[in-house]
Amino acid sequence: MNKKVTQAAIGGTGIIALALLTAVTQADSVRYSEVSGLNIGMQAAAGVAQQEITGELIEVELEFENDQSIWEIDIVSKTNQVMSVKVDGYTGQILHTEASDDLAPNFDNTVSLTKAIDTLKTIEAGALIEAELDNEHGELVWEIETVNEDETESEFRVHAVTGEIL
Repeated sequence: MNKKVTQAAIGGTGIIALALLTAVTQADSVRYSEVSGLNIGMQAAAGVAQQEITGELIEVELEFENDQSIWEIDIVSKTNQVMSVKVDGYTGQILHTEASDDLAPNFDNTVSLTKAIDTLKTIEAGALIEAELDNEHGELVWEIETVNEDETESEFRVHAVTGEIL
């Protein structure tokens, strides 16, 4: 095979791979207009879910499924079971509730997600798109993601015991 033809084929393959990678990256990101256009934000969706399942929030995430904006919310119930609740981002209607296989974290002396968000709002004005209680090297940390009007996504960490932004 001709060396120029081989180089062209390799170059073309690289361009296709780059285009696919870009498409996957863009498909995974959340746009500010998508979040700001919702009738039900993160905190309101969490409130709806907690009316259904009484307990502590451990994760709230915005997902897009079949042209629907859905808040997926994990709550540790009073019986220490992790429950997953899906809330429609436009109507606030509960779409689905089920028990999860996740293990419940120990909440002794932790700052609630609401308190962590309130602390974060003192420095960040972006739209909330995800929050999760995570164990980092033996310490609980709230990881909170936002998206701004310029489509910049940011991740913040709030210490779940002290409430300080890390």
